[in-house]
Amino acid sequence: HELKVNGVSTKNHSTRKFSTHQALTGSLFPPELDNYANFSPGPCNLPPPVEAAIRDTINKPGPTSLALSHRSPEFLDIMVSAVDKIRSVMSVPDNYEIIFTHGGGHGQFASVPLNLTNSPDNLASYVISGTWSERAIVDANKYCKTEVIKGDYKSMPEIAGKVNKDSKFVYLCSNETVNCIEVFDLPTSEETNGVPLVVDASSDFTSKPICWDNVGVLFSCASKNIGHPGITVTIIRKDLLGSPSPYCPGVFDWTVNVEGENLWNTVATFNVEVVKFAFDWIEAEGGIAEMERRSKAKADLVYNVLDESDGFYG
Repeated sequence: HELKVNGVSTKNHSTRKFSTHQALTGSLFPPELDNYANFSPGPCNLPPPVEAAIRDTINKPGPTSLALSHRSPEFLDIMVSAVDKIRSVMSVPDNYEIIFTHGGGHGQFASVPLNLTNSPDNLASYVISGTWSERAIVDANKYCKTEVIKGDYKSMPEIAGKVNKDSKFVYLCSNETVNCIEVFDLPTSEETNGVPLVVDASSDFTSKPICWDNVGVLFSCASKNIGHPGITVTIIRKDLLGSPSPYCPGVFDWTVNVEGENLWNTVATFNVEVVKFAFDWIEAEGGIAEMERRSKAKADLVYNVLDESDGFYG
């Protein structure tokens, strides 16, 4: 069968000749598939050693995580190892639970207010700095009252003294990719007026260390840095569990899923193993300190080109 991507055939792509470059049609297939760089913002290529680990596990004898029961001892070993590796690599304190959730980042846009507010009269503060925090508050407005701390979409707004102390949480996106705004130092408890911080770290998770002192909840969909689409890592401080909205579906209920040890609903088994492979690789490469060093080096390459373009790149 011939597959088309945005109207462009992928058949015999390595030898196909184009009168118009594929990139101009929206295709991600390069003219030559043997040696290419994929700069998609996500999903994107995983590191070659991670892709090699995936190939090896698929080619080994016996069932793989694609076919293992999520309650089998073989898969439970994989999942426990994945959770332990996330905790170790990201220095997640013991008073936080780590679960694998469904629905990507958008699923957590709804899960956050559904788990942290249990009445329509409850209040939440949202730092609106770009596209993703804008989307998040759309769901929050369905389940609770919200107050907005809004910026100019060019930098993260100052929040000190602006967070209502009655808020159940203050929400921010630590890397607004569409608007090119990243937070490198998360707000302190003093800056949030003692209100716990909820962080959408989908696009910068594993790119730098995280100070957990004021983090109540942090989530990251896998397809940016730690896997492929279909799973989200959600990290919750234990004292924030136990009081979800009565309207919270079980699949989005963090307490239900923590108590069910990640097994209340069938977890995306293969995705969990890929996340484990990704964290194995990060650890082997030198951990988060090395990932941060590489991130800064890559950023310097890009920004040096921009700065030296005499205004060509705006």
